[in-house]
Amino acid sequence: LCRKQTIVRHLNKNGELIIAKLEKYKTEFGNNQNQLVLVQDITESYTRQQEVELTYDISTILKENTSIHQSLEKALQKIRTITGWDLIELWSPVYDHSFIRNNISASNDQHPQVSVINKFIEQTRLNQYSQYQYSQVPAYKNQKPHWIESLTDDDSLVRKVIAKEAGFKSILAVPILNDGVIVCSLYLFSFQEKKRNENAEKLIQTLGSLIGIELVKRKRELELDLLFKISPEVLTIAGMNGRYLKVNPA
Repeated sequence: LCRKQTIVRHLNKNGELIIAKLEKYKTEFGNNQNQLVLVQDITESYTRQQEVELTYDISTILKENTSIHQSLEKALQKIRTITGWDLIELWSPVYDHSFIRNNISASNDQHPQVSVINKFIEQTRLNQYSQYQYSQVPAYKNQKPHWIESLTDDDSLVRKVIAKEAGFKSILAVPILNDGVIVCSLYLFSFQEKKRNENAEKLIQTLGSLIGIELVKRKRELELDLLFKISPEVLTIAGMNGRYLKVNPA
């Protein structure tokens, strides 16, 4: 009895990815050779394992001692690579939420359409979108991911014209919430039509929430640091031994 195990990926008729484990057994009875193949759908367990591993990876990246921009760009690139989209963007509102703008984009530098992607990014960064514009789209209105399988058939994307000109066919918009408030949104673009995949959607949502948490944390740190510096009162930070670690200008 000879056993061989293989993990394979397969797209079903709805375009959904299925992960299967194949176990092949070869048996011999006299001069007869037989092969038995057992197929097991492991999509759910594989997805959970991938989510745990990616959550750890993204958390580690965001904790690196680099600038917030570098950390976010690296995290976005990781998410884009794993999920198979051609471009991923991070959009966040300004302080008073009156406008939303694209802060960071990540794509494959070796992509055959890299010049088209870069042009789209440049066009995008020339614009800011008002609260009224972005609050009307499904992802913001419903505070849930909005998967556009075919851009031709969906008019909800504010940048539909330039996205179509670039050749994008499918888009996924994922709002990232913290305490019920949208702190940023991820936009993912593909040159191929992608059927909605709930597992992929949930994975991106989970990983995006880590980015949202980090953005809120950094924002609060900056606010506290600013308060510390401009306060007219004397503020100090002391260690357990009573020694001053930091004293504000006052």
